[in-house]
Amino acid sequence: MGHTRWLNDDEKRAWTAFTTVHALLYRRLEQRLKRDFGLSGLQYEILARLSGAPDREMRMAELAGALGDLVGGRRGRDGGPVSAHAATGVLWMASGLRQGDLPADSPAFPAAVRRLTEARERLTARGGSLVLVKAPPELKRAVDVWGPPGDALGLMRRVKERFDPGRRLGPGRFVGGI
Repeated sequence: MGHTRWLNDDEKRAWTAFTTVHALLYRRLEQRLKRDFGLSGLQYEILARLSGAPDREMRMAELAGALGDLVGGRRGRDGGPVSAHAATGVLWMASGLRQGDLPADSPAFPAAVRRLTEARERLTARGGSLVLVKAPPELKRAVDVWGPPGDALGLMRRVKERFDPGRRLGPGRFVGGI
């Protein structure tokens, strides 16, 4: 192992000042994002990276609009955690709803299904996708949690057949009913 060079007094002061200012700035930014838009710094970072991803360009307003449609303008528990993979254009969002929160006979249920479907269509039209990770069973039964399988479905079916010819491992629970 090589020798570690420690900071001298001037470098330590500069480093401490930098990290202090950075932490204060980030804390203020995080507070404003939360107050003004209901977003965490991490959620904003995801949106920023998706908006500028090569060959997956999406205007920030469009992606934010798709997210807003999905959560119905609500914040907090109903919004659920969001993560994304900029290189593939995949957006993951947990609804934040628990079993019983949105019964199928609720007047809000059709609107929730419609918002989810429309958000998925908007993202798919731009080359992305939307996967519903966690939601009440009623919502999962009403909406395909995986979305369109794309052109890889045939390959996925062949792999599944090869590794599980008896269809014993989670039959029908993956994309395309695999």
